[in-house]
Amino acid sequence: MKILAVYEGIVGLFPKKILVTLIHAVNGNKVGEYKMGREQLPEVFNRPTILDMGDRSWRIVKANPFVLEGVKKVTLHVAEADVFVQEKFMVPTKSFPPSVFMEAPPGNFVFNIPPEDWRQLEFLPVAQLELIQEKTAIIEGMLEAMEGDAGLLGYDTIYEREEIEGAVLNIPFDEFFQFVNGVEKGWVEGVADSFVIRSENYQYYGIVKENVILNLCLLEFDSAEDEFAGVVEKYELLLADWCSGKIIF
Repeated sequence: MKILAVYEGIVGLFPKKILVTLIHAVNGNKVGEYKMGREQLPEVFNRPTILDMGDRSWRIVKANPFVLEGVKKVTLHVAEADVFVQEKFMVPTKSFPPSVFMEAPPGNFVFNIPPEDWRQLEFLPVAQLELIQEKTAIIEGMLEAMEGDAGLLGYDTIYEREEIEGAVLNIPFDEFFQFVNGVEKGWVEGVADSFVIRSENYQYYGIVKENVILNLCLLEFDSAEDEFAGVVEKYELLLADWCSGKIIF
């Protein structure tokens, strides 16, 4: 699922820490207290979030306070991530699921991408900026309508991005692989005509036909490295972070 994941950091690596107290949401017992780097936690607890502590993953269901600006401690009510079931959507928006195949194509490594994560960090032509802004505005409105930390429990509705489906890039695959100094090629498990490219900074994936990239996405995006700037400039692209309703140039 395209949910926010945060991780316990190395003690002493970052000087500014927040005291995080975990309370079990079902039995009310205290799970533990942890000091975490401020940059490892979200600014606002307003979207489904997984917290990894040691060998255990917790889904946060309530945060007090839910806005962390200026605070030194926070209490999080959590439930086991693998057993906490709810009748809500874990993402505010989705693309249509990709076509599937039965036989695995050749490749050095494989991505396993859940259907709800498909094309959530997506490169699109700058020429379609106006349309993309219309779509991100809808998603931003959905996120802003969530009161307090209610977004932690998921979304009552999900927005399907239909008009974006026809956007194709027509980027020569071999040229792109060389441009990003690709070090490994692979494919997305179960997805027809898929590809994966791992470079020094990013892991790209998407759809390729007749050696031409039609859809280009990122598995994760933490920062805009020089490589990213080169890609968006050369191919006149922008990056749509659909789940956050943001556009990155």
